[in-house]
Amino acid sequence: TDSTKKIFLNTKFVCGRDSKIISNSQNLRGDNVRNKNEFLLVGDGASARNSEILFGNSKQRFDITTDVKSVGKSTTGETFTKGVFAENSRGIIKGKLIVEKGAEKSNSYLSQHGMLIGKKSEANTVPCLEILEEDVIRATHSASVARIDDEQIFYLMSRGLSESDAKNLIMLAFLSGNIKSLDEKRREDIAEIISRKLGENVAS
Repeated sequence: TDSTKKIFLNTKFVCGRDSKIISNSQNLRGDNVRNKNEFLLVGDGASARNSEILFGNSKQRFDITTDVKSVGKSTTGETFTKGVFAENSRGIIKGKLIVEKGAEKSNSYLSQHGMLIGKKSEANTVPCLEILEEDVIRATHSASVARIDDEQIFYLMSRGLSESDAKNLIMLAFLSGNIKSLDEKRREDIAEIISRKLGENVAS
């Protein structure tokens, strides 16, 4: 792994009237990572968009929680979490959308998706909705955990890619929606770290 550190982080964002927060985070290092993100949309017209990437190999452990609470009217709260788990890594991705009574015309979306590589990796998604207001534009979620597609790997290898390069390409495509908003240097750094960590798994 990249380090032996335990990483524990709690963040809370409070959004006032017509304010906008964009949060991008990447959890790639650390043996034991536990993050909790809270977005509180208190003002009318407040907006928050959260994008999070996880990538684990070896025996890394991830426990990620994201809560979005809508209080003001006409708020928008969206959170997108994607994780790739290889070797013996484990992940749990939890999230909650809360729409308080009176948060009319709110627009809330919770997305949690995991990709597994190898037979020993595990992940769970735990979405939760608590909708107390009837007059909302959207209050929904999507969640999934699936193993990397062997047919896609075979197809790419038949076109001349190595197994590690094929897996790397599929993973980057899976994470692309969460990576595209980052600057070019950060995208390159993430691709390099993922490629290196994948290479460690293939070598083992």
